[in-house]
Amino acid sequence: MSYKLLTDHNATSQLEIFELYKITEFESIQKAFKQFFGLDFEIDHAEALLNSEKQGKHHPTNLQLLLKYHNGKKNKNSWDRFTFEEQKDYIKKTIALHSLVADKFDVEIDNKILESLLNRLKEIY
Repeated sequence: MSYKLLTDHNATSQLEIFELYKITEFESIQKAFKQFFGLDFEIDHAEALLNSEKQGKHHPTNLQLLLKYHNGKKNKNSWDRFTFEEQKDYIKKTIALHSLVADKFDVEIDNKILESLLNRLKEIY
């Protein structure tokens, strides 16, 4: 489920400008993981927007990155949002696993880019 988070005017009209910035930065970081590492992270609402028991909010404090497969399995379920350290660990372990086959997909694992993306993510988390 890939989609542009800023297209829903109703969801974003209540957000302040810095919150909108954080959402666009999440999108930019997600795209960079695809471009530089070939990884399909999606922006997930930890408290799912479509959860029938407790609907989550479209807000940067409810966002995290999950692999497309994991986000699909999560579906309409809500999880506690990763802490930044958990998010960082999830990404680093994903990169470590991906590095085992990266050369077969012509992907170079560049630790400078990874650290830069993680620093950007920390700033908005």
